[in-house]
Amino acid sequence: MEWFQLCNDLDGLGFPLTWSCSARLDTVDQTLAERMVRSGCRRIFLGLESSSPRVQTMISKPIDLEKGLAVVDFLQKSGVQTICSLIVGFPGEREEDVRQTLSLALRLSEMGCEVQVNPFTFLPQTELTEQYQDRLVFDGSPSNFGSAQFVRLALDWIRRYPQIFPYFYTVDDPIRRTTDGLDAFLSLFFWHLQPYLPDTWRFLLERRHDDLLDIFLDFQGLGLATDQGHEWEEFSLATLSWVAWTGSLLDEMQQYLLRADLGRDGTIIREMFRYERDRFEFQHGLGNRNHSLYRYQADVLQAKEERLSVEDVPLSAVTVVFHREELPGDEGMVDIGQEICRDSKGKEAKSCP
Repeated sequence: MEWFQLCNDLDGLGFPLTWSCSARLDTVDQTLAERMVRSGCRRIFLGLESSSPRVQTMISKPIDLEKGLAVVDFLQKSGVQTICSLIVGFPGEREEDVRQTLSLALRLSEMGCEVQVNPFTFLPQTELTEQYQDRLVFDGSPSNFGSAQFVRLALDWIRRYPQIFPYFYTVDDPIRRTTDGLDAFLSLFFWHLQPYLPDTWRFLLERRHDDLLDIFLDFQGLGLATDQGHEWEEFSLATLSWVAWTGSLLDEMQQYLLRADLGRDGTIIREMFRYERDRFEFQHGLGNRNHSLYRYQADVLQAKEERLSVEDVPLSAVTVVFHREELPGDEGMVDIGQEICRDSKGKEAKSCP
């Protein structure tokens, strides 16, 4: 009733108003969501935590996901910016639980939500903190609830009172070790790069049966960094431009694709990555040329246009010419176009450059 009363009070102000809020998914049903939208809600942060029924029982947060996702879908279609928060690394969690949660993350992303996957953090006076208080180990790592600067300023207090500052502590639990760095990997290499590598990621997920955890573990196993010097502060402090920073992530992604065992799909995936990276670099003016010609050993354009499965992409050459045109009246904005031609039976068409 409190939410409905809030909506009524906001309507009673007599002037248009937009607002945002945070909520547990299981506290918002379709009726309430509709009322919130009518009263001006335009941004909502939803805590889903986990899609594993076993973990939901552990944390006393059972959620009817299908009903909840129907509400999320309604909010998205109503123009409400919907941010969904998930958590991995609960003590006692298993790899299969993490896979279920990451599967939900993919589903939410496909619905258009902004998705956050955060590592579990101990909080004061919670059941899990009390349950594991005798196993807490100080690791000094900052979390969403405590900064590195605070560790330096109050280290003695943090060590003396773990019950007050448990968010600087962890436990020696297998899943904690397994998922260490997963949040950085998803934030940097999946959520950030996916808009520039949509079909590369689509093929990778298809190859791995939508198992993001397996891709992360591969990434780690190859010794590639997920958080070494790639924080947003780097380019905000002008040590790296945004384009160069993104380019450094693309470099590491390329290393993964070159070294990972992708089987017979490897050539297709790597050629798609080449195309999408070339387009990104051309779009952002690297090289300062108005025309650039590229040749690929797989028909990446047909794959994109027809959303082909990776196994259906023809291994036939295609030539792409990117061209740039300045947009009138929009300083610094460019329109990126492309012309293509395809090899036929190993011979390049006459219209190719």
